[in-house]
Amino acid sequence: MKAMQETTVWESDFQPNHIYLLDGDKAVAYIPWGTGTAQYFKKPLRLDLRGRQFTALKVNPFEVPEADATTITVQGSNGKTYEVDPEAQTCTCPGYTFRGQCRHVAQALGEKVLDAVVQNVASKAKKDLTKSAKGATLLKLDVTKSIQDSSTNCRGNFMSNDNKLFTVVGTSTFKGQSKVRFTNDIAVRIKTLVKGGHTNVELIELPKPMTKAEAVAYLEANTPRGIDMSAVGNKGSDIGRKVKSSAIKTPVSKVAKAPVAESKAA
Repeated sequence: MKAMQETTVWESDFQPNHIYLLDGDKAVAYIPWGTGTAQYFKKPLRLDLRGRQFTALKVNPFEVPEADATTITVQGSNGKTYEVDPEAQTCTCPGYTFRGQCRHVAQALGEKVLDAVVQNVASKAKKDLTKSAKGATLLKLDVTKSIQDSSTNCRGNFMSNDNKLFTVVGTSTFKGQSKVRFTNDIAVRIKTLVKGGHTNVELIELPKPMTKAEAVAYLEANTPRGIDMSAVGNKGSDIGRKVKSSAIKTPVSKVAKAPVAESKAA
């Protein structure tokens, strides 16, 4: 980011030139003419730089804001890293800038849920177990038993003999009924559901591959933000159905906007 003094000669009688903190063609902050106080934008503001002139300042008068402690750094498929705010569900990647939605947010939410699970287990271990090898073994058995018990409770609604593993789970609403959805490709699954008329599509990445019963038990144990927990008990929730994603030809830009327009909670 660079501190730039605008030197544009305007046609109007008096048009003040401000000092901007620019990140490419986006203004992160500015210092109004005649003042020394920097004003920071909540989100970078894209400027139309055509016909305007700027001079780089040798001394940067701005305090470049550091990444918020609540943000999570996520690595994209191109090797670049982006900052995701799980609470605000925002991302610094180009995809979120143009579409208002990206897979990095879902990835960060999954990591945050996993961190919460680890913290809860560690807290319980500190209270109930000793710092010995025996305590570590008992902790592992306790976690395994919890997953098995949750799977048993869901057996009435889900096929117990289905051992296929999934890396993504979530919920969506179709014709007024919310159900649990499973997949191994979050991007293709979102396209498929939106194309089929689903609303309130919320998907998260699991910490490891799980069966349908284990994935539902994970939802019940952690209740991730945005997931419709009322859908967990619905019978026939995406069980045994295979969606032919290859038949979906909806452009990404169109699909990405649909969940935002129809689901204000996302």
